[in-house]
This record gives sequence, C-alpha cells and structure tokens, in this order.
Amino acid sequence: MSNNERKINMVHKKSIIKFILILLLVLIAVVLIRIALFSVHEKDERPISVEETEIQMEL
Repeated sequence: MSNNERKINMVHKKSIIKFILILLLVLIAVVLIRIALFSVHEKDERPISVEETEIQMEL
C-alpha cells in the first residue's frame, strides 16, 4: 500500500466512526424524546373528576 492509500484508509475509518457516533447520538435523542412524550401523555390520561366534567359541560 502506498502512503496515499493509507491516508485514504485512515480517513475512511474516521468517517465511519463519526457516522456511528452520530447514529448513536440520534438514537439516544429519539429514545429520550419518546420517554418524555410518553410520560407527558400518561399524565394527560388521568381520570377526570366530577367537578372538571361539570366545568367542561358549562363551557
């Protein structure tokens, strides 16, 4: 292998590592967003009290 081929190989390996790191970061971000949305969604689905139902009916 010539010097140029080695350099190209090194650059290629670095770009693959960067790509994998970016993919991992995106996956982590998606998981965190899903968890956040799920916990917010769960809070919204609590049973509505009688008072709240009456207030909604008046509106």
